[in-house]
Amino acid sequence: MRGYIGQYESAGAAIYAELERGQLLWIGVADRSAGIVDDLVLGFDGLVVGHQFKTAKFPGTFTVETIFTGADGLLKPLVKAWRGLRKNDPGSRVEIRLVVNDYPSVNDKPGGTAPAHSAAFLDEFERFSNRSLQEWRASSWSRLIETLRQASGLDDDDFEQFLHALRVLHGAAADFVQFHKLSPEQARLAAEIAMVLPKLVTDVRDKDRWSREELLQELGWRDPAKTRHLHRFPVGAYAQRNRDTELSLIQALRAVDQGYVALVGPPGRASPHYYRWRCLPSPMFGSCAIWLSCQAQRRGWGEGRPMTSWKMLQHRCATEACWVCASGMIPNMKGVSSLVRS
Repeated sequence: MRGYIGQYESAGAAIYAELERGQLLWIGVADRSAGIVDDLVLGFDGLVVGHQFKTAKFPGTFTVETIFTGADGLLKPLVKAWRGLRKNDPGSRVEIRLVVNDYPSVNDKPGGTAPAHSAAFLDEFERFSNRSLQEWRASSWSRLIETLRQASGLDDDDFEQFLHALRVLHGAAADFVQFHKLSPEQARLAAEIAMVLPKLVTDVRDKDRWSREELLQELGWRDPAKTRHLHRFPVGAYAQRNRDTELSLIQALRAVDQGYVALVGPPGRASPHYYRWRCLPSPMFGSCAIWLSCQAQRRGWGEGRPMTSWKMLQHRCATEACWVCASGMIPNMKGVSSLVRS
């Protein structure tokens, strides 16, 4: 029972985080097409993500070879699950996530050169997730990779695609509340989702998948962003979400790997709200510390701050990646300066 509790807690946190980002289309629980990754399946436009959770009461260590090719190895079941989801969702890319709260060993030696342990391999596997099979075979992990390929039963092309689809989250990363950086209030809402999931599994309608709307209906939520009031600054009674802006900002953030992305808008548009609520917290991004407000100080609207040091802001944003505003992308500080000064 404890394993199931941990599974549902993690699933609830993952679902809540994706509901918050606004791109989740459906979820699958006990999805019969998902094989071993039926603990949770998340459906997006063009992407399906299956999860297998393995939670130990007292986390220990594991080796890559044992967890994948040992007596209870997960490699073949994961391959079968990957194939099942690809067959069921032929128009979507399939990603498989193995989530374990144990830690990879630093005492084994599956590699050819130091560091040669499982922890080093998984670190490299995470950092070079799109490495080709040929490149893996030319690396110090060639023996381990060939062992996994033979055990998978896949040919070279399919095995390379499977490697690109596989993600292994371990140790602290298996705590999805922390992984998705949920606040205490957000974690409470994620726990509400976790409580609903086992009811969906045993529901008499015998559904494998539930649309976003159906899930919110089961939860009794009209919209988690509007009904739960998690924003921390005053919002007028007629304030509404702008999904186009939300998605544009998320896409801009995902398109860069460093620098700053800012949302610039006219007075009363709640730009700080979008920064803090719609895009954060997220495992993909750090904190966004700067926002601009052009409104008059005397009006005291929202969280407005008088622009007392434009030069300081220019210095801090010297490495900006892009700026997002109502009229599109502004590629440089000159454009931002012109917009704000006007």
